[in-house]
Amino acid sequence: MKRIFVLLLICMLLVSCYGKEIPPDILPPDGGQKNPDDSIRDKSPEKEKEDLIYSDLETPDGIVRIHFLDVGQGDSAFVELPDGRCMLIDGSLRGMGEKIVPYIEKLGYYFLDFVVITHPHGDHIGGLIWVFNVMPVGCVYMTTAFHSTQVYQTLMIQLFEQESTILFIGAGDTLVETEQYAIKALAPYDANDFNLNNTSIVLHLVFG
Repeated sequence: MKRIFVLLLICMLLVSCYGKEIPPDILPPDGGQKNPDDSIRDKSPEKEKEDLIYSDLETPDGIVRIHFLDVGQGDSAFVELPDGRCMLIDGSLRGMGEKIVPYIEKLGYYFLDFVVITHPHGDHIGGLIWVFNVMPVGCVYMTTAFHSTQVYQTLMIQLFEQESTILFIGAGDTLVETEQYAIKALAPYDANDFNLNNTSIVLHLVFG
């Protein structure tokens, strides 16, 4: 009975969200999420090496900082955008959300403007269950790819109960576009592929 409910829930989400025009801005640029006190950031090389690999893309328009979190299996990346907004891409396994949230909050963010679920394998979505429990989210981007695991069902029920804004995307869709930067999806072309890895969202960030 529970599985039937989850299937009906996912069908409702697909009908209500798929094909919607993706808005250029989910929230105002400042969003109120950034802590103005940058002193809370620990930029020591030792700390950065311990927790992540990061990359700065700097132009006269500002800085995009990409953090690749050390979550073991699966992946999780956090993107600081030049207008003060932010994006979380995947959340690794269950139990990793407790590590991801404190890291993001230490950077001064208490609101996630965008969350991208690349595909529904447990080592990419498990940690998001905790993240969504403790951090407000502006918009969740995912594909229509379905998985029958308990982790996926739990996540979808959680998003439904929280009345989260969900947009299903594929190749060619624009997630966000401003004068400073744009984020677009290069893949997937087919979210119905039997191999869920082949249904993964691939993003293209243009900046500067």
